Amino acid sequence: MRTPISIEPGQLVERIRANVPAELLQMKRWCAWKPGKEGRKIPMSIYGCYASCTDESTWATFDLVSAPFLKNPRSVNGWGFNLAMSAPLGGLDLDDVVGADGSIEEKYRLILGHLGSYTEYSPSGTGLHCFFLYEGDGPENRKTKDVELYLRAHFLSVTGDVFEGRHKLRDGTIGAARIEQALRPRMPLLPRVPLRDVPQNDNELIEKMFACRRGPTIKRLWDGECLHKSDSESDFALMGDLNFWCGGDIDRMIALFLTSGRAERAKGRRSDYLQRMAQKVAK
Repeated sequence: MRTPISIEPGQLVERIRANVPAELLQMKRWCAWKPGKEGRKIPMSIYGCYASCTDESTWATFDLVSAPFLKNPRSVNGWGFNLAMSAPLGGLDLDDVVGADGSIEEKYRLILGHLGSYTEYSPSGTGLHCFFLYEGDGPENRKTKDVELYLRAHFLSVTGDVFEGRHKLRDGTIGAARIEQALRPRMPLLPRVPLRDVPQNDNELIEKMFACRRGPTIKRLWDGECLHKSDSESDFALMGDLNFWCGGDIDRMIALFLTSGRAERAKGRRSDYLQRMAQKVAK
């Protein structure tokens, strides 16, 4: 978490009430966050327990969540507010895009233009959060180094510090779909024909894989290094190499992937993610 700009709890509440669209204030999907170790924001419910971005029972209205900020501001000094992303509310998170002079690059303006909805500065003042409405299930969450699109199962912090007068909450269904498509990982070129003479011993297979012409790159991926724009792309690239060397044996591909450095991420150990990825590269 980047260091938030200091603001008195009561002032933060008043700024949010004055600037955040009424539709958002009335939604029952607010919680507070408190600073944690390593700069993390720990979501807290009004009941004194942790809040979850997938558990509606831990969310409340802004009036309820903000009450301690007004009644006992010392107890929540340095805290902030979150909104849960879940239909029909989505959010766009642009990290470290605001320059020292307050300017942003044109590519980020284009992204915001796709949504045309309420936008504010992040707690640190170096990023931007855009909140929008959408219809139906919406596209998948997408995340790159500087652009994150969330339509479910995620909290975004709220500051009420409006960016360039973008006050209105609008429907971003079409714009979100365009952004999600642009953020999709580009599938790396993969060996099309799986190896026929597949070593049965895993150690032998790995040794041969590292010794091939592409071996140095495979070794870097295996060790957990991200060689692409996102970790998902690097996961996909390694799984593609395993598809070749395992002769298209999906179970073995997944088993070997789980022994690599790429499985150190929680997502890299998810069975649904690994199955889906292995099936794609094995087609």
